[in-house]
Amino acid sequence: MRYFVDGYNLLFHLTKKRNPLRQYRHELITYFANSISSFLDIVLVFDGSDPHEKHSTKHHIDQVEIIYTPMCMTADFYIFEEIQLHKNPAHTTVVSNDQELIIRCRALGAKTLSLTDFLSYIAKKNAKKKRSIVTPAQETSQEIFRLLKIFEDKLKEP
Repeated sequence: MRYFVDGYNLLFHLTKKRNPLRQYRHELITYFANSISSFLDIVLVFDGSDPHEKHSTKHHIDQVEIIYTPMCMTADFYIFEEIQLHKNPAHTTVVSNDQELIIRCRALGAKTLSLTDFLSYIAKKNAKKKRSIVTPAQETSQEIFRLLKIFEDKLKEP
């Protein structure tokens, strides 16, 4: 499942502060790269701001794909186009609170998640991931002594 996340929609949902935008965006990308990319295929799409860019720019940090649209294109439109062009839109999920984008992408067969539902999903996945990390059991000295005695007795048997 590929998740197309409306980057600024999520960023402004998490913080009402608009400045320094670059710092908040970097923190969001870093969080996704460090905490989420191991179990989700994420594409973060941000509205571009470079007036000289005629094409979207893409780069990766770990498994997270980061896309900046050209100045003349919104992230919403970019995401919609990607869903339209996808071989199987049912294998995609659009993450946004933008109702128009959600309705249009659902009509194409994509799954959708609100930002709140997506953040809850991530929290559950991270909690499950942490629980699945098994710490090795530490044997007590009494247990080690007991096992050692059993092995010694087995060695003495004819």
